[in-house]
Amino acid sequence: MRLTQWCPAFRVLVLVGISLAITMTHSVCGQETGGRRYAIVVGVREYDRNQLKNLPYAENDVFELAEVLKQSGFCRVVVMTQTEGAKSSRALPLAKTIREALKGVLQDREKDDLVLVAFAGHGVQFKGEQEHFFCPMDATLTDRSTLISRTEVYKQLEQSKAGAKLLLVDACRNDPLAGNARAAGDVELASVTRPPLVAPPGGVAAFFSCSEGQHAFEDESLKHGVFFHYVILGLKGEAKLKNREEVTWDSLVAYVQSEVPDRVKELFGNTTRQIPEHKDQLRGGATLISNRPTTPPSVPIPTTKPPLSPATASPLVFPFTASQATAAQQAWAKSLGKKVVETNSLGMELVLIPPGKFTMGSPAGEKDRETDEDQADVTLTEAFWLGKTEVTQGQWQQVMGTTPWKGQSYVKEGRDYAATYVSWDDAQEFIQKLSPRDGATYRLPTEAEWDWSCRAGTASRWSFGESDGDLGRYAWYGGFDGGGNTKDENYAHQVGQKLANPFGLHDMHGNVWEWCEDVTFGKLPGGTNPKVTTGTARDRVLRGGSWYDVPQNTRSARRNGNTPDIRNGLTGFRVSRTR
Repeated sequence: MRLTQWCPAFRVLVLVGISLAITMTHSVCGQETGGRRYAIVVGVREYDRNQLKNLPYAENDVFELAEVLKQSGFCRVVVMTQTEGAKSSRALPLAKTIREALKGVLQDREKDDLVLVAFAGHGVQFKGEQEHFFCPMDATLTDRSTLISRTEVYKQLEQSKAGAKLLLVDACRNDPLAGNARAAGDVELASVTRPPLVAPPGGVAAFFSCSEGQHAFEDESLKHGVFFHYVILGLKGEAKLKNREEVTWDSLVAYVQSEVPDRVKELFGNTTRQIPEHKDQLRGGATLISNRPTTPPSVPIPTTKPPLSPATASPLVFPFTASQATAAQQAWAKSLGKKVVETNSLGMELVLIPPGKFTMGSPAGEKDRETDEDQADVTLTEAFWLGKTEVTQGQWQQVMGTTPWKGQSYVKEGRDYAATYVSWDDAQEFIQKLSPRDGATYRLPTEAEWDWSCRAGTASRWSFGESDGDLGRYAWYGGFDGGGNTKDENYAHQVGQKLANPFGLHDMHGNVWEWCEDVTFGKLPGGTNPKVTTGTARDRVLRGGSWYDVPQNTRSARRNGNTPDIRNGLTGFRVSRTR
């Protein structure tokens, strides 16, 4: 609240898990250790009994936190507010529904799981008692059953099998009542001289917004509680370690403790004190954020498709030079009000590919050509974005929470290595989960889009020229034949290590075969925006060659295919986005 005479809110954030990675570009629904991530975020804007003041910014804290968590790869984020409750009664922040949600999330967890519970609302402590209570929207201060005690929450956390528990509390440490005469006459609340809060049980680190007898402030200019404002900023990366894209529990605590007292004095006067207090019973440290993204929160998927053919940008006509490719990308980005390279919630970079006309396939005289490479004229009428690199293991884990390559042959594990042992069906599931998370429409590229993007205006065997003498600068190839650059490294490599093609795309030649949307067909499809979805063949198109393949299999025109359920160490994919 804007007033300094009383406590505006009680906000509690509980994180449960062992290695707690709220990862912004390489976070996973469960890290490499296999743990999964769940969250409940509760915000109370208005109170039913007219005993406690309404809190205009409690839902702000909850909704912004929820966006951070969704971007960080949590498997599920349950949001409980009056706004969400208007859509479903199960989302109302009532005492009963909050207890049910806590029980549902905390039970049956594994030692590596992470569970987060966030509470934004009032808190009370009664005179002569050390117990502290959370106030749901139906709280009646004379009826303890309508309140949720700190001990109740501690007990559930302690019983959970998750290894480490982190508790963040944004609340006054004195009288939080609204001053309503009827309410004040009903109960006696603890004074500013009450005893310190009870330390959390073993395995829990607790971080409180203020010390004993102090107010916790919220401010109109911030639209948040001051403490929660800096917690969120810290989780977004402001508390990251020097020279590292990581935020640990200790670095977050240090950041918030350094920022809150000065900001409170700035907002409410030099004599005003709010000093966050830290109580640590953790067994070992915790990493909170790794590799923060640069994108804003996701937005809902548009119900209508925006035009992608503005008059101010013209389609490219094949062949064209690298400088013409760059100029076209810039012109289309300007016309669409977008960037040539956009970064999504996974930290995945996507490159704008302008539309145009070109010839798929290889000419009759091309060395090593295959019989299914007969040329076909194609027109692409819409711009689209294509992954700058193949999907990585880290990006896959963020969305899917699985490691299908683990324990398999011909794999090196690491978040920046291309994800393999993923089928066409698996890639479709990844896309279905990524689209609502990002507020965008993702898909696999069609074969025509992949070919256009790979060639980037070139008519040569590779996008860099005719000779395979330069192939090693652009591709990982030829592991087992002794002639490639993966002779002693028989696995898919880190993406983006080789030179990019004229559109700025890496690894279009070699590293992993990449799934396309189309069903395999006897000849290349031609025409406008071709896409093969039917036919006698069940196989799906693969393009680009792999770390295993000889040079000719990494040519721009080389085609391949396999059944949509096949998984192996040679196959991965990159995503396309249409808006």
